[in-house]
Amino acid sequence: MCESPEKCSASTDGWLHHSLFGKCIARNLRHTGVLFYSLARRRDIHGDSINKAQLKDFWDQISDQSFDSRLRTVFDMVDKDADGRITEEEIKEAEEYAALIMEELDPEETGFIMVLCVLLLQNAGPKSKDVSACSSF
Repeated sequence: MCESPEKCSASTDGWLHHSLFGKCIARNLRHTGVLFYSLARRRDIHGDSINKAQLKDFWDQISDQSFDSRLRTVFDMVDKDADGRITEEEIKEAEEYAALIMEELDPEETGFIMVLCVLLLQNAGPKSKDVSACSSF
């Protein structure tokens, strides 16, 4: 990632355009636009640019390595209308994001996500919701 959210937006009067978002967060993903707009949609942000405070909020969410945060990010990407529900149509559209979903929910690159792991982490206490907890399954 960039050194700080402030440095990412320093040359643009405190605003960051969505086209610079991937470079700012140092992710070489073709879906950084989807990530940008899903984070914006959840926060009811409209437009193609965000300010420093909003960038910091985005930064905090994508920097959080907890399972809950990663799952929330994936859910937000799939929930296109931000109604808090994922429809069958939204699932069909999400197929193209499979690589990004795997990156978010399988950071150790095991090549799979186990339902058992998701359920165990969901029922575990908040301090034990680290994605690495699944590597022993």
